[in-house]
Amino acid sequence: MLLLFGLDLTARVLATSERTCGRCGHRAPHQVLESTRRFTFFCIPVRVGAARFLDVCTVCGPETELTEAQARTFAVAPHPTGPQDAPVWTPQDRSLT
Repeated sequence: MLLLFGLDLTARVLATSERTCGRCGHRAPHQVLESTRRFTFFCIPVRVGAARFLDVCTVCGPETELTEAQARTFAVAPHPTGPQDAPVWTPQDRSLT
């Protein structure tokens, strides 16, 4: 008899926002991740346990646990759509047309 099974840990990026890290002090992008664990039995994935929500600094890398409500507030925050919407303008952002 042949049994096919496996465990998998997946992380999905919900949002990316720039803010100051509490650990390293750099103003850097932080990613809000949703981490889920799955058990696969005969190619059928089954979610095991509840999802974890993490805030990760892209400079120093510490993971901070978030509640689902906190993670969703970061996910719906408005993001700049282009250089003209960025908080800081540089001469390279402006076109000379």
